[in-house]
Amino acid sequence: MVLITSTMIACSLLLNIIALFIIYFINHRYVEAPIIKSESSRGKAHWAWSLLVIVINAWLCVVFLVAYVLFGAFIFGDWHAWIYYVVVPIVYIVYTIMVILLRNKGACCRWSLGVLGYLLAVQCWFIIQIPTMWSYTNLVWLVGIAASIPLMIKVAHSFGLRPIRKLLKNPKFYAAEVIALGIGILFTYLSAGSCVAVYNPVAPGWWIPLEGTLFWSSRLFRSFGSRPCPHGQRTPCHVYLTAAQNMSSGMFVNIHTSTAVKSIDVRYTSETGTDVLTGSITADYFEVPHLDERDQRNVYAAYLPDLLPDSVVTFTVVADGDEWPGNYTFKTAPLSGEVKFVIGGDAGTSEVVEEINSHIGGQSPLFAVNGGDVAYDNGMFPCACTWDQYLWEWSKVKTAEGHMIPLIFAIGNHDIGANDDNDGAINSFMDPRQCDNSKRENARPLYIAYFPFEEVNGKAAAICDRRVNHVHTAGTAVTLWSLDSMYAGGPLDAVKFVDQKMPSMQGQINHFAVYHVPMYSNSEVEKNAHNSMREYWPSMILDKYSFKVGFENHAHTFKRTMPMTNNSIANNGVVYVGDGKWDSSGRVGLTAVNNHNDVIDQLDNHDTLQWQLSRCLSA
Repeated sequence: MVLITSTMIACSLLLNIIALFIIYFINHRYVEAPIIKSESSRGKAHWAWSLLVIVINAWLCVVFLVAYVLFGAFIFGDWHAWIYYVVVPIVYIVYTIMVILLRNKGACCRWSLGVLGYLLAVQCWFIIQIPTMWSYTNLVWLVGIAASIPLMIKVAHSFGLRPIRKLLKNPKFYAAEVIALGIGILFTYLSAGSCVAVYNPVAPGWWIPLEGTLFWSSRLFRSFGSRPCPHGQRTPCHVYLTAAQNMSSGMFVNIHTSTAVKSIDVRYTSETGTDVLTGSITADYFEVPHLDERDQRNVYAAYLPDLLPDSVVTFTVVADGDEWPGNYTFKTAPLSGEVKFVIGGDAGTSEVVEEINSHIGGQSPLFAVNGGDVAYDNGMFPCACTWDQYLWEWSKVKTAEGHMIPLIFAIGNHDIGANDDNDGAINSFMDPRQCDNSKRENARPLYIAYFPFEEVNGKAAAICDRRVNHVHTAGTAVTLWSLDSMYAGGPLDAVKFVDQKMPSMQGQINHFAVYHVPMYSNSEVEKNAHNSMREYWPSMILDKYSFKVGFENHAHTFKRTMPMTNNSIANNGVVYVGDGKWDSSGRVGLTAVNNHNDVIDQLDNHDTLQWQLSRCLSA
């Protein structure tokens, strides 16, 4: 990520340097500053024009810097970033050519050249402070000093060419340099540990809305919120469940503790009727080394094996030999019979998510599925607080009997820090050949590090060995396939995974698939016709193995298709349901059709932008 951003900003610097030379050439070749005999000869018109030039250039500078932040720093590798890199020099060149035709030509060109010079210095500052922008360190002050040097050089240049002795005796020069140094260090601190997240207005600390649903925060701003795992805390920061492959007999208990805790044991009892099974499992520790000091914690996962089917499991947490207060319970799946589960996608953290979550427990689901873009951390370690907020909100979700609800995820673009067309960022995060948790640029994102779904030799798989395709069974009634919709590999990777696992699924009645990118979206934004998954998945997965439903997400709409086979409406085909509306904003329109494709009911919130939650949940 740092390499991609640095490369693109370096291209921006090159273009701005070219623009500087062009403006300089125009200024000296074609523009002659008006000769002013004395200060007293400068009239009101001159000062009014000079003020207008200052205002215009200041406004342009602010606009370009804001555009730089939005398009350059926060959209890694997307072609949208080039809007800024190309537009800034062009606009300044056009602006300079235009002022040739206006009065006070020399002053206008000097202001244009000067503002562009400061913009160039700011971009140099940005490149130098990048290492701390995405990774806070205790040396941020030193980086701030180094990043301030281009600003200080430009300030010195603004004083003009004069003898060094005279310049060193000028107190205004020292004051200006100190101010430039202070501004450089201050803004380095303000940007250090930056997080850019979507749909996270209630995450801890101060968050600045950038545009739409995009929020920005830095390490300094987040320090105004509560610390997720305070050092020395003798209670768990988070306790949550992730589903194992067989939910009738296994479950992952995940625990986050403060760094003062050295070991964790999970003592459990599985009970159904007169049958009782007890055991104790030492949780495995998984290092997540790139978290900010404020977010540091120990991450543990304990795989509970050989549980009794359709049983109530009660467990306690023992830390360093001391049993922590509180009992936790969950249910295992029955071997046969009805199974309830809830499913959605594109959540984040907000009051809407909390309200929707408040309706889940009353349904007493056995497990919950999120089809991607879970916490919207964009795969950024400084955004760990968004996962903390998500897990805090989820900890309040219990069934009517007080049982915890296990989680199953499918991978989405905002879980790994990529947009749909961002192959470079996707590869850098998810290429299995590059996984190295000791290096930030090759470390797995928190979506992978925090949530194990497969066991290897009775333990949670190592972080680098965790796959983004996994399958879960709840008795014979439900087989849920969580598939990667081309974020960590091509469409055939999921095909190979299903073909490999399907022989062991004999006797399973209902197969469901959950994935992020929809193949049949009702959103005009999604390019259904160009979705390469449609070339392979229906015929090679869903139609081939008679799946009942494909749960789709990503488009932030509601939809349900007619039964489909081979990309066409067909009886006894696969129904596709979606499309990721656990929290995202925007238009909601529901249309119900019968088997003859006649519309029998529809409702649209386009005018009011309001939606009755009860109808939303029952739709």
